[in-house]
Order: sequence, then C-alpha cells, then structure tokens
Amino acid sequence: MATPSTDITTTPAFENDLSLTDKILGVQDDTLGAVTLQNIVDLTQTTPPASNVQTGTTYTLQASDNDKSLIFTNASDIDLILPEQATLELPVGFNCLVKARGTGAVNLITEGSDTIQGNTKTGVSNESPLGIVLSEIDSGVATWDSFGGTA
Repeated sequence: MATPSTDITTTPAFENDLSLTDKILGVQDDTLGAVTLQNIVDLTQTTPPASNVQTGTTYTLQASDNDKSLIFTNASDIDLILPEQATLELPVGFNCLVKARGTGAVNLITEGSDTIQGNTKTGVSNESPLGIVLSEIDSGVATWDSFGGTA
C-alpha cells in the first residue's frame, strides 16, 4: 500500500495574478508549486505587526506607523490626526490598525481636504478596532478607507 502524500497539487494560477498568499506559498511566475504541510504551519506562525502604544489624548499619524498596530490607553477620548497629504506625503497603501485599550475611544480626524470613507471611531476597551488604509491620492488630496470601528 502506498503512503499518502502531504503535498497538494494545484492547477496553474492566472497569469500575472499573484496574491500575497500565493507569494508566501511559493508561486513562481504563473504556476503554483506544491503546497506542503510545512507551508501551512509557517503561515500560522507569522509575527504580528509591531505596536506603537500612545498614552495621550492627541496623536498625529507618522510615516513610521505604516503596517503597525496603534494602541491607545487613555481613559479619555483620543483624537488621531491623519495629517494632510500635502504635509506628510504618505504612499497609497499606507495602513495601520487602531485599537483603544483604555476606556476612551479613538476618533479619526483629517486635515485640509483629505477625507475618510467609513467609520471614524473605535469602540472602547479593545472592542471594535479600526483599520485604516490610504486608498487614493488625487491632486494632493488623500482618501482614507476605514474598516471596523463604530459610527
């Protein structure tokens, strides 16, 4: 009796359509290699994003906050200022996760003509975190998308 293989054979992926998961799993060009049990184990042991813990009631987003979790611990509400694109020039795709660990909620505030599409406030005590992504820049004006949070 033959021993079953732990490899999963797949069909070729669509040409030039590589997702992050495909890259992690070892896609080369437009074909997917064998996915092993070790690939799946490796995916479950990825390192969480770095954190930036803030204790005040006002914080202005920095370029160094890209791909980080911003954790706010104040008992009062906190204003997270998304600086005007013309001032900081963040790239499209800039993103971070916003969490309130204290009893104060975090409010997103834009400057200038920049806009936010979605909710602009987190829940409190680690409820309803908010993900924000800089999704578009048009003539120096940024559009932010937010996910989660509360109204």
